[in-house]
Amino acid sequence: MEVSEGLKKLARIIYDNFKTPLFIVGGKVRNHLIGLNSDDTDICASLPSEKLKELSPEFLYREGSKKLNTAVIIYKNEHYEFTSFRKDSYSLDGKHEPNEIKLTNDIKEDALRRDFTINAIYYDILKEEYVDPLNGIGDIKRKIIKTTRKPKEVFSEDGLRLLRLVRFAAGLGFDIEEKTFEGAKECADKLKSISYDRIGEELKKISLLDNEYKKLKYAHYEGLMLADKLGILEIILPELCEGKGIMQKAEFHKYDVFMHSLLTYKYSDKSIRLVALLHDIGKPPLYKENKKTAAHSELGAKTAREILTKLRYPKNEGIIAERLIKYHAYDLKGKESSENVRLFVQRNFDICQKLIKLKECDALAKREEYQTSISAVKLKKAYDELTGNGVPLKLSDLPINGREVIEIGYEGEEIKEGLGELLMECAKSCKKMSRKECIKYLKEKRSLNHE
Repeated sequence: MEVSEGLKKLARIIYDNFKTPLFIVGGKVRNHLIGLNSDDTDICASLPSEKLKELSPEFLYREGSKKLNTAVIIYKNEHYEFTSFRKDSYSLDGKHEPNEIKLTNDIKEDALRRDFTINAIYYDILKEEYVDPLNGIGDIKRKIIKTTRKPKEVFSEDGLRLLRLVRFAAGLGFDIEEKTFEGAKECADKLKSISYDRIGEELKKISLLDNEYKKLKYAHYEGLMLADKLGILEIILPELCEGKGIMQKAEFHKYDVFMHSLLTYKYSDKSIRLVALLHDIGKPPLYKENKKTAAHSELGAKTAREILTKLRYPKNEGIIAERLIKYHAYDLKGKESSENVRLFVQRNFDICQKLIKLKECDALAKREEYQTSISAVKLKKAYDELTGNGVPLKLSDLPINGREVIEIGYEGEEIKEGLGELLMECAKSCKKMSRKECIKYLKEKRSLNHE
């Protein structure tokens, strides 16, 4: 295993001072054995983290959690996450945080506190050899994920491990050992003890699995399918699971609302993953109320933003998701005039490319057969026309400003209204007006309004 000069130097300093080896552990070791890269470097040793404070001026020490005995060690542009060998005690309510920490010199005890055997393999930096107390290397060779101890015990300690199980199994393409699978199902409700921000972080990681490991094209989709089998999905996204069994018009849809949503997510671009997953979330409550779903876009947009806010996603992501879902059914049958579509694109230019992608994967997910989204084609055409002709998309793009509009004779609210109408006229005619043409248009408009 290739180790940086900084880590080798740190391992030598620790051994010379404390006669104890320094190990790399966790994802970096696991990924190396599988043949994958890893940016994070977790290190550990059988000594308290505070002992590393003044080892060498070359290494910057940043204290982490005193309770967990963690620290960050910085060497030049390298960052290492250090943890002392320890044995943890939990309350078994799934809350993620151990009640009691005891340091240990026993590497097997440290391995047993971890979640899965594939994450409990150690690499001795100075000896350049692996230490594998729980046969994690054997499980990697067999492509199996299993817990370090009894599954119910491991998952009851930390409910977040359920989502980590999903992420590793789907992302790596590994099978879950039978007892681990059954234990995870029995402990699904432990996720209720986990904060929404932590669940949101894991959900985002799962949504990008196909890009993280690059092993499986649809790993993100397989992750949510696995989460559903384990009973996890209905706990973290109950609104999505409400779509199960709600069938749609057979002439357009092959699947129920739930499966259609998952397939839209499956075929979506990574920039719109969770939007694709939640795009039809307004359908189940409307269907249950009056057997109709025509107005689902508005309700779905509001619900999706509430979900993303609850999961602690950035406010801007929630706003964009709300707009995309609100407009995902815009001009679905392609009956809007070209002029109206250009106006729509001008008003929503910032989200237009994502909206086109959403419409395309939505169309594909209806029957899992390629079909053209007339609406997406028209949006793309309008987008290309506006950008190709240099049509202004916002007021600041116009070659005329408020002062010049005032000189023409506009006053108060008329100024903004006049500029807005001018901007719309550019989209309607699909033309970039010169300053002279803008002034002429505004003069004629004012003249008509005051006749």
